[in-house]
Amino acid sequence: MQRKKKAYQHFIGTNGEKAHAHFIYGSKAPKELKDNEEESISILVPSQTYWGEGLASETKAEPSKITRKVIGPVREIPVLDRQGKPVKKLDEKGQPTQEDKKAKAHIAVGIQDGNFASLTWVTTPQNIRIAVRNGLIDPAKLAKKKQKVSPLARMKLQLGTYKRDAFLVAVEDKIVNFEVDKKVAIINAGQDCLDAISKLYRCRNGYQLWKSPKENLTRVKNELDGYDKELQKLLEIYKGDGDHLKVIREKINGLRQGIAEYRTHLDSFDPETVTQDEIQKLLGSYKSEYIAGKSEPITYFLQRQLIGIHELALMSNYALSTLGVGSGGQLSDQIRDSKEIADRLTEEDVDFHNSTSTEHDFDFDDLANEDGLVALDMGHYGYTPDDEIDLARQVKLMSAIDE
Repeated sequence: MQRKKKAYQHFIGTNGEKAHAHFIYGSKAPKELKDNEEESISILVPSQTYWGEGLASETKAEPSKITRKVIGPVREIPVLDRQGKPVKKLDEKGQPTQEDKKAKAHIAVGIQDGNFASLTWVTTPQNIRIAVRNGLIDPAKLAKKKQKVSPLARMKLQLGTYKRDAFLVAVEDKIVNFEVDKKVAIINAGQDCLDAISKLYRCRNGYQLWKSPKENLTRVKNELDGYDKELQKLLEIYKGDGDHLKVIREKINGLRQGIAEYRTHLDSFDPETVTQDEIQKLLGSYKSEYIAGKSEPITYFLQRQLIGIHELALMSNYALSTLGVGSGGQLSDQIRDSKEIADRLTEEDVDFHNSTSTEHDFDFDDLANEDGLVALDMGHYGYTPDDEIDLARQVKLMSAIDE
């Protein structure tokens, strides 16, 4: 019976993978797709109560129609790298040409037996990063999924929900907040700081066993210095006389002061005698003990920085309001919600092996196909439409980025 149970599970698992692959990619390459194209396949779905012989028999399974439909036009969009610069097309020898690379992006809905099953966005990694900064993935729904997403990405999404809601209000209700540009600048500043700290954050639980303790320590120092340099650039970007800009710069300088203090702590380790155990405790987040002035794992430093980034956004938003601290409307609510993510950073029950990858930050450049595209299944990140209007709204948001 155990053998048959495994065969049953293999059968439904294989068919589930086949359905998922069709929802994501269909049977054709993106470059062959046409506007509003629809294609279907049939798979066998076994009876839930059937565990006997002949698992693939049509008498013991029901055909299920799997349909993938492209919504709207297939758009040709530029392929950009992580810095937002155009990627060049390659010639037959694999050498870059003078021509910018273009890819054909599209959105598709998966339907199984007449019911909604998936929403797939085939686009460039750069557009996905833009989508995260604009809150296209609902952080509340994401929290209910087991999909691993870094706290940095969750905070960016939480802040970005204000941009998403402001866009929908402007498009659907024709209402524009007269200070929306300033509020978007505040959100951008917070998200830019989160981007700046991302490489350092990936050192957390990221001890590299193939390197010596000295090399691991050097890596952390280099990433810390790199974070500081990125913050220096932001001081130039957010210069100006506005009260909110003054608060942003003040808080960035506060973050840099924290960096200088932590750099002093890292310098207290002797690179020539430091041990693997010491650096693993420094980088680990699981039961890493904090002792002021003696033992300070990077998790606690990162948590202080994330809380500082939260305060940057919150206090600069207060600076826009004539009502002062405690006001700030909907944006302040979104900012306060993001702090809960930072507060839980030291409570995560993880071990030395649970590091953060670029994919956990919605950075999919390394996973793009030869056309420069990735397929994002929105359902994996908690999205299921409440109704047809909600689906249309989500598609509109995704289309706006591809356009």
